Amino acid sequence: MKLKYILSVLLVILVSGCIGGTSEPDSPVIQGDSGLEFEIQGLPESIRSNSEVSFIVEAVNYGGYSIPEDKVQIELANSNFFQTELIEDLDQNIDESGLTNAIPLNKRHPELNRGDTIYFNYEDVLFTLPAFAGDTTSVSVGTCYYYQTKGLADICISDDSYGEICNAIGEKETFSSAGPVKVRSISQSNSLKIGPPTLANIRSTMQFKLEYVGDGAVYAGSDEEGIDCVEGSSAINTVRVNSIKVGNVAVLDIGKACGGSNIIGFDSNNQAVMTCVINTYEGWTTQLGEFEERLTLNLDYIERDVVSKDLSII
Repeated sequence: MKLKYILSVLLVILVSGCIGGTSEPDSPVIQGDSGLEFEIQGLPESIRSNSEVSFIVEAVNYGGYSIPEDKVQIELANSNFFQTELIEDLDQNIDESGLTNAIPLNKRHPELNRGDTIYFNYEDVLFTLPAFAGDTTSVSVGTCYYYQTKGLADICISDDSYGEICNAIGEKETFSSAGPVKVRSISQSNSLKIGPPTLANIRSTMQFKLEYVGDGAVYAGSDEEGIDCVEGSSAINTVRVNSIKVGNVAVLDIGKACGGSNIIGFDSNNQAVMTCVINTYEGWTTQLGEFEERLTLNLDYIERDVVSKDLSII
């Protein structure tokens, strides 16, 4: 009986350890490496010169940002080979360059593997290029969409970089919302009191490491709501810092705080580092002591890419 009791106690301890001690905390954001993904569907395997085909372009939101209406744009990339009259329907609108989404695309649900799906319809697309049987061609669609990524971490608010309750030096546990741009790490270099003994400001030097994990090209967003899908933009391989917040308080002049600009460029390895000196608390007093607060970095950008599907000539 004693042996059975001891084994039972050991089993309870082991199970409790597996449940409590080693489990990962829930993420405050939907995580992943994907944003909006496109696929050409319904295209036949072959085509004749001067004949017509119809197809759809499926766009699925796998990321952690809900895309508003008119923020996704697609167009025929090889329009010198194919000609068509664009149409509008429930999912799509016509603009100067092609088609845009007529409906919002909600972000991925935490319990599902995708968010909203939209279909762009191309009907009666005429293949105009003279070709011979046995040759191959392809339908190519240029894609462009506006997206945002959030990075979150709990930082230390203290009048001393080496506090007793929290440590203001080092890399923090970082969470990045799903998207083609990732916030890989948020680090804090110090926490210093600036000003009088009472109602002082607490200031920190923060470092943000970013990475672009998409397959196309990324451009800094032109403004909070708009997109600029002009090919050859000088802002290629960049993102914009939309906002930095500590708690509910926003950093007002991001350009000044972050080295003179809110536009961050990626290197040849698709990596970027940004350093900012920000007030993490204003009006601090000794009665407040030291504590942790949530820092949120919000980035916005445009991602451009081209999707293609081959056709054989008959």
